[in-house]
Amino acid sequence: MSYIFFDYSPTREEMEAMKPCAANYPPLTPLGFLERAAIVYGDCTSIAYGSNTVYTWRETNLRCLRVASSLSSLGLGRSDVVSVLSPNTPTMYELQFAVPMSGAILNNINTRLDARTVSVLLSHSESKLLFVDVFFCNLAVEAISMMTTDPPILVFIADKEEEGGGGADVAVRNKFSYTYDNLVERGDPGFKWIRPESEWDPIVLNYTSGTTSAPKGVVHCHRGIFVMSMDSLIDWTVPKNPVYLWTLPMFHANGWCYPWGIAAVGGTNVCLRKFEAPLTYRLIRDHNVTHMCGAPVVLNMLSAATQESHQPLKRPVNILTAGAPPPAAVLLHGSNTVYTWRETNLRCLRVASSLSSLGLGRSDVVSVLSPNTPTMYELQFAVPMSGAILNNINTRLDARTVSVLLSHSESKLLFVDVFFCNLAVEAISMMTTDPPILVFIADKEEEGGGGADVAVRNKFSYTYDNLVERGDPGFKWIRPESEWDPIVLNYTSGTTSAPKGVVHCHRGIFVMSMDSLIDWTVPKNPVYLWTLPMFHANGWCYPWGIAAVGGTNVCLRKFEAPLTYRLIRDHNVTHMCGAPVVLNMLSAATQESHQPLKRPVNILTAGAPPPAAVLLRAESIGFVISHGYGLTEAAGVVVSCVWKPQWNRLPASDRARLKARQGVRTVGFTEIDVVDPESGRSVERNGETMGEIVMRGSSIMLGYLKDPMGTEKALKNGWCYTGDVGVIHSDGYLEIKDRSKDIIISGGENVSSVEVEAVLYTNPAVSEVAVVARPDEFWGETPCAFVSLKEGLSVEPTEEELIEYCRNKMSRFMVPKTVLFRDELPTTSTGKVSKLVLKEIAKTMGDG
Repeated sequence: MSYIFFDYSPTREEMEAMKPCAANYPPLTPLGFLERAAIVYGDCTSIAYGSNTVYTWRETNLRCLRVASSLSSLGLGRSDVVSVLSPNTPTMYELQFAVPMSGAILNNINTRLDARTVSVLLSHSESKLLFVDVFFCNLAVEAISMMTTDPPILVFIADKEEEGGGGADVAVRNKFSYTYDNLVERGDPGFKWIRPESEWDPIVLNYTSGTTSAPKGVVHCHRGIFVMSMDSLIDWTVPKNPVYLWTLPMFHANGWCYPWGIAAVGGTNVCLRKFEAPLTYRLIRDHNVTHMCGAPVVLNMLSAATQESHQPLKRPVNILTAGAPPPAAVLLHGSNTVYTWRETNLRCLRVASSLSSLGLGRSDVVSVLSPNTPTMYELQFAVPMSGAILNNINTRLDARTVSVLLSHSESKLLFVDVFFCNLAVEAISMMTTDPPILVFIADKEEEGGGGADVAVRNKFSYTYDNLVERGDPGFKWIRPESEWDPIVLNYTSGTTSAPKGVVHCHRGIFVMSMDSLIDWTVPKNPVYLWTLPMFHANGWCYPWGIAAVGGTNVCLRKFEAPLTYRLIRDHNVTHMCGAPVVLNMLSAATQESHQPLKRPVNILTAGAPPPAAVLLRAESIGFVISHGYGLTEAAGVVVSCVWKPQWNRLPASDRARLKARQGVRTVGFTEIDVVDPESGRSVERNGETMGEIVMRGSSIMLGYLKDPMGTEKALKNGWCYTGDVGVIHSDGYLEIKDRSKDIIISGGENVSSVEVEAVLYTNPAVSEVAVVARPDEFWGETPCAFVSLKEGLSVEPTEEELIEYCRNKMSRFMVPKTVLFRDELPTTSTGKVSKLVLKEIAKTMGDG
């Protein structure tokens, strides 16, 4: 193999100059899980204990805020250690949030230690305050008496569920300055909890058990606990709304981070003061427990409990005692292409090795022009494993645009699928800068996929198979020097302006990949059908996510409804993603859509607000639809319409309307807001007041390549400004109303094109619709609807009939003044309806 070495380039300088900012570097912390749970799962049970203690997530959040407020008013804050001596009670659970929400560092102390050891730990940590459960007061007071340093303030925790839990000996109680109930009562429920200044700020101090030596104080930061909490949910495949029994002490490594993890998924925490097998079996039965943790001794005691263990459980209970390697899974394509994860890993290492031997490495851009094939999937790993930056190019673009992107990115190498060779060669011919090396990708599963025209093939230096064959399977892949190193370069679809090069770093893609799995509750070993193009924001990070859970990737070169239904049936597909147009095509496929699916298929849709009527039709077939919102600049879906159990009781039409809303921020994202574009202040949460959607989180881009002014405009005041217009409903759920450039201003009234489209979609004759502004001499602008009708209609509606239909369902100023019929609507390169084209048509029509 020949060696080609590249000089330092302007693109490399641009890439390395991109730095984190407030919009993409808010400190990672698990404390935000509670705030989100109060919005999403507010009326769901958060804590159950004993016979009478039950709290909802809304109540738990308020109680934690009150305690945090009280701690702050006592002068406790950043870097102060607050200790807790308590078993697994509701108070113990609340303190996992309340203490760090005050800015202090949480220190859970093992209740099984003797007084001398507790005294040593309190002195060593310089604890400023100690919460003490009623049954450990004597232990605490004895430990305090042994201290030679300033003792901590003592706070008494009562337990009304236990006999004798209301108080302690008077002499002992006099040592306590406050009660926990005092702190709850006097605290401010509107307290603004103290966010960490840095994600490296300490959040917990845990002492080792001292089995090998004297106990050591282990300090963990917000970032580490955040990542561990999410990782634990993914690895154990914890679904939304689990029922978790606290058999594992929270003082043991913070209960393996499940206090925060269970909040992230809106679970129920069944608290247990002391592990006893009979009581545990009763709680499992009474609360329908789904998950619990514990050392192997817990399993031994449960299985040895004679009477209970002879009675099989009514439903399975997941117990975590240790991890196990995931089973092998596969990558599927066509009739004959099947790879295991072991094979996929080796193939990616070989390709990364070959790229490295060509002189490609850090900050070099490597582009790919390919549909969803196994090669496309492998390159999502192989390119960055060589140290290079991956640039997936939209196959729907024309040659001139591809040429512009290759020149702008200074791409060093371009992988090209067999059926896009002509496009690539034409694009290369238009370049005025150094062209990239061309690598040919064959596809033996497709007729004509083995080769291209000889003249075209001669333009290619290598084949993908060459790189796989020559590469070293023992190659040590290039780890990033910093988590802020770029990993991908994605160009926007250009729906609002010229395409921009969005740069994402390893940190952002890692967090987004984990967040996507948790938010969609993706289990281990899913079967994922690639209906969403991987060139579209890296397939919303699911190439990496599906690898994390050992799933099967069913590759699909081109979306067609009949083929999609066949693959769903043949491979028992469980998950797929796609824009609303995919839902529309699946539900409109006459023969297949009349046959209900044999088993549910989860579809995550985003990209444009799906009409409620389309959601309703798709769900009637058997698709379980999750709706979200994201953008290229955010690396994937960062807002999701988390479903509330009480909504299941609503009529189908109301359920579809609620599901059409975008929702709340995902677990791993930091903040979403809707602000007045002039003042920057948050709009009223009434579902009516519109403003611009802004966001901040770890998956926000580093910036636009070679466009500092564009970056500065998008990332400002600590936020990423999306250009989308939306509202916040009273329940905290976001709903997009339009792109800021698509709002129609008619007679001074703001008309949301999305709302008008949603009404038209409810007409049974309408297949597809887009609404844009048409100039009007009197009103300024009026809504103009472009409509595609369903095939096979016996009677087609007229323009007047559709206008009258709208008039009966919306305010008069919103009613389209013009309706134009088209066989099909123009689309952008990403499959979205091209409103830019339709706006030009409306303009040429003149005043309405």
